[in-house]
Amino acid sequence: MGRKAEDILRNFEEETGLNPKGTSRTNCLDLARILLGMDEEAKLLTLTARHIQRYAEKRAEDGHTISHGTFYNDPNLNAMQNWAIEKSKQGNNIKDKPKNVRALEDRIRRQEKQIKDLVAQIQYTDSLKYELKESRINETKNYILLTRMLNFLQNKGLDGFVDMYVTTEEIGARICFKEVDAETEDILEQHLSRGIDEQ
Repeated sequence: MGRKAEDILRNFEEETGLNPKGTSRTNCLDLARILLGMDEEAKLLTLTARHIQRYAEKRAEDGHTISHGTFYNDPNLNAMQNWAIEKSKQGNNIKDKPKNVRALEDRIRRQEKQIKDLVAQIQYTDSLKYELKESRINETKNYILLTRMLNFLQNKGLDGFVDMYVTTEEIGARICFKEVDAETEDILEQHLSRGIDEQ
């Protein structure tokens, strides 16, 4: 029960911004235990200041009773009593986490998922960039080998058997391929930056 009482006190602190210390904190923890005890009794479903104070004086657990005057002398205790009554009127449970805490937890869960997705995108983009780099290296190797073969044929006087004429269509296709290659890299970079910006 002690842990639940501390949960109620923590909810009260998070919603109101109050932070009772010392005796005031002990009083508030006792009130939290009292509210839990009242919650277990079907007779006292409606929370009122009078019901809480009667229960606190006469029926609270041993060592956790609170006198009538303490409710008025301890502003934090009085604020907690009013907070519990207001929550009860709104149909909210004092044991539930405050809405702002639940909203923050939901936001953290969403952001964790977004980060996980972004990491997956980065890994996918990195693998594509690696494949693109490898294909460029292979293209350069093939170009060098082809040049060597043509030089060899030229040295042997056999280059006449090879049509050395390059059509404009072939040049256009090669330039287009290089442009598409560059565009692909740009698209990958933009996709990655957009993912980071959205986060």
